[in-house]
Amino acid sequence: MTTPLVPDVSAGGLDHARRLPKVELHAPPRQVALMQTAEQLRLVTLDAFEQLRRDGVVYAELRFAPLFHTQRGLTPEQVVAAVDAAVAEGRTQTGVEVRLILCTLRHFTPEQALETAALAVRFAAMRDSAVVALDVAGDEANYPLAPSVPAFAYAADHGLALTAHAGEAAGPASVREVLAELRPTRLGHGVRSIEDPALVAQLARDRIHMEVCPTSNVQTNPSSASGKPASRSASAPTPAP
Repeated sequence: MTTPLVPDVSAGGLDHARRLPKVELHAPPRQVALMQTAEQLRLVTLDAFEQLRRDGVVYAELRFAPLFHTQRGLTPEQVVAAVDAAVAEGRTQTGVEVRLILCTLRHFTPEQALETAALAVRFAAMRDSAVVALDVAGDEANYPLAPSVPAFAYAADHGLALTAHAGEAAGPASVREVLAELRPTRLGHGVRSIEDPALVAQLARDRIHMEVCPTSNVQTNPSSASGKPASRSASAPTPAP
């Protein structure tokens, strides 16, 4: 049985979409369907640059899952090449500095995760590429981490920077698992770490940076003892860029 790259939300409707916050709320399937050619990827990337310029942003990191964009014949390598070229164009047009992070997803197979890691390693080795890191995102509450572990080991062996989503849709245990199994230097979200004071101390001690996104937290509605993990995390002694 083939694992679908973009989960079908038609049967479950919005409730299903909310259970997959990192994929569906950032890039719903209908939007993904419009990002399947090199020109479409170019236009979407340049539009992101223009939004960043208007907002006064001088540096940003854009992350995407290349395997999502192969539905109309592009290879994953062609997908990354198209976005990479668009980043170079957008940088020239706007002056905004952008780097790229390639994502594997929780529901990917080990082979799909490793393919993504190999792409990240290959492009990061190119002198003019904007690719700098590997990430794992997706539904951390309902899919295991294990399929991503070999991919992250491969990326680490090749000196690639690592970040990983955890501690938003799932609790502190997901953060501990990610730290132990993937060894990233940054966490996507991680706000529910605040439920475990010992974990907060570990994050501060090991200088693990947290990529906090309150808008996503509201969409995902992570539970916590206080009901406001993001605001509590902001006052905790953990690095947050």
